[in-house]
Amino acid sequence: MTYQLKKIDRIINSIKDDDLFKQALTHASYCNENNLGFSYERLEFLGDEILNFYTSLFIYHNFPDFAEGKMSKLKQLMVQESTLAYLSREIGLNRMNEEGKLEYLKLGEGEMKNQGANKSSILADIFESFVAALYLKKGGKTVYRFLSLTVFT
Repeated sequence: MTYQLKKIDRIINSIKDDDLFKQALTHASYCNENNLGFSYERLEFLGDEILNFYTSLFIYHNFPDFAEGKMSKLKQLMVQESTLAYLSREIGLNRMNEEGKLEYLKLGEGEMKNQGANKSSILADIFESFVAALYLKKGGKTVYRFLSLTVFT
């Protein structure tokens, strides 16, 4: 495991036992099948805004010669679904444990059969919801550090 992934794992491990982290990785299909009232959707909404804000801030500070249009295009590339899904895979938000079960992500049986753990839309959503949970639990500095290890590299 690279040094960078170890730092990311430390950040994930710092909140993995928290209820917000569990909510951030719980798909609506799991909630429906298990009569739970929470999924990652509300956190995803917040995480999308947090991600956009910190990415905009990063671009503003690190690309002072870029005009607005160029900054917008760069931000779009950095936060697009395929990028966030790739990052979720890379940092293991959809990883399997030794028993072959998802370690963090909770999906309903139907979504599991439909390969939901590998769907880009779900993986991008949980990246955003994780960012929100991290922000609510650890604050902006930790989120910026996390994004510096993932999105901003």
